[in-house]
Amino acid sequence: MSNNNETNSFTSGPILSPFLKFTFPILISMFLQALYSAVDLIVISRYCGPAESAAVSSGGNVMYLLQVVVTGLAMGVTVAIGRYIGEKDGESAAKSMGASISIFAVFGVILTIIMVFVTPVLVSAMNVPAEAHDFAVQYLSICCGGLVFIVGYNLLSCIFRGIGNSILPLVFVIIACVINVVGDIVLVSVFDMGVKGVAIATVAAQAISLILSIIIIRFTKLPFVFKLKHIRFDKEKIKEMFSIGTPVAMKDLVTQISFLAVNTFANGMGLIMAAGYGIAWRVVSFVLLIPISYMQSMSAFIAQNMGAKKPERAKRTLFYGMGTSVVTGLIVFYFVCFHGDVLASIFTSDQTVIAAAAQYLKGFSVDCIQVGILFCFMGFYNGCSRTKFVFFQAFWDSWVMRVPAAYIFSHMAGATLFHLSLATPTATTSTIIVCIIYYNIIKKNIFNYPKTAPKKAAG
Repeated sequence: MSNNNETNSFTSGPILSPFLKFTFPILISMFLQALYSAVDLIVISRYCGPAESAAVSSGGNVMYLLQVVVTGLAMGVTVAIGRYIGEKDGESAAKSMGASISIFAVFGVILTIIMVFVTPVLVSAMNVPAEAHDFAVQYLSICCGGLVFIVGYNLLSCIFRGIGNSILPLVFVIIACVINVVGDIVLVSVFDMGVKGVAIATVAAQAISLILSIIIIRFTKLPFVFKLKHIRFDKEKIKEMFSIGTPVAMKDLVTQISFLAVNTFANGMGLIMAAGYGIAWRVVSFVLLIPISYMQSMSAFIAQNMGAKKPERAKRTLFYGMGTSVVTGLIVFYFVCFHGDVLASIFTSDQTVIAAAAQYLKGFSVDCIQVGILFCFMGFYNGCSRTKFVFFQAFWDSWVMRVPAAYIFSHMAGATLFHLSLATPTATTSTIIVCIIYYNIIKKNIFNYPKTAPKKAAG
């Protein structure tokens, strides 16, 4: 790969416009990535029944969990490369990129093998309704067989976001999305393969996307010289990468397991409630794309500016991000709260399931406003390498607040999905308060940034 002196740098010039321009391709790429499972559910709901829908919904939640854990680990690559670019240390950036490719290749193979074997046990533990159990096992077994591809293209996306390029990850996901949509329609509607069909289409999309992504990258210029010799197990770079990425991955893991726990509570409320929760969470998964894209772009933006020793610019980015995310959140709140039934009808035509999903969305809608603030804080702390706190706040949000609240609300007399949904905005409110307290505790250390940036990530 050749050298390119024109770096996508965020360390000078305006802040808001480049930030939003960088964020938008990330948002679109994640929208299309979420479309994978959404299309799976739409096609299954149109051509099959509630049992198959519940199976794909529950299985999709597991796959999403695995994906966010991989992305969380790879966040260490994003931050490390972003910081090295800010420091204008191209050789270290190349070494970090090569080390990440080496270790994630091994990780992808191991994760694939483990998940294929534990799938039946996992489905049983999720309390999936009996009618949907076998379908869920089929879906997950096939999808988990393609985990190595998920690991591959998510790593490549994180590498390029660290560089400051959010366009190529968008190209990768467009390729995968087109293949998945076509595959779903053909295998389910034409060949009547049901759950197996959507799973095969998903794996095929991931595999082809990864192969094409590698081909594209070979002809892409980087802001540093990268050669095959850099692809090796560099202990120092791997340690640095995982010191940043592991807390983020653990954050994503505990968060998604908490959602699976809430899914279990919904499953215990009956088949219609289980299907309604699954549909509602497809809507929510799209809603959350906006704050997640803010978090990922914030991480890269902050990492480069802290590497360049420009903490005041990093602070301004945080507040610009929170301000614009709240405005966006208000718009999304209106549609989720007052038109949840319309949004749910995109994924199913079953009126009872639509009504149940709309109940959940009405209670959840408040979170649309406040979650952007929380995710901007998370991106800021990621970029500052304060990822241990990011893990702490996620644990607080998930297991101290959301899961206990969901359990209490779902076991109330006459409880509906509306009551279950209130757990999420309750948890988010408390976590924002925790983030503000931490910000005021550490802001002196962050903004009195040392003249020489440390190589080792802070805790």
